[in-house]
Amino acid sequence: MPAILTDSRDCAAMSVPSLAGFTQPEAMETDMEIRHEPDQNRFTVSVDNQEGVLEYRLEDGTVDFNRTFVPEDLRGRGLARHLVNRGFTWAEEKGLKIEASCSYAAKQLANRHSR
Repeated sequence: MPAILTDSRDCAAMSVPSLAGFTQPEAMETDMEIRHEPDQNRFTVSVDNQEGVLEYRLEDGTVDFNRTFVPEDLRGRGLARHLVNRGFTWAEEKGLKIEASCSYAAKQLANRHSR
């Protein structure tokens, strides 16, 4: 079983490589079911009997995306990016202020704001 990281500072190690060279990103998106588990403050995706996760803290109208994890075998497929984008979309739909103490989520948030 892969190590589970619990500290948001470990998020940098969870960076997912770019999808350059991935031949069918559209297929990955349509086959992927991201679940929101609000009772556990997280979004999850299961692939090949393994789970990727985006965790958050919610307080006073602000959501802090504080941890992403994708098992090593599944990295490079864009799972973390899809989890984070789904989390951001949910937060925007709820009118929440978005923060990201996880470095991967913070990078995605900066990219989202630069569009």
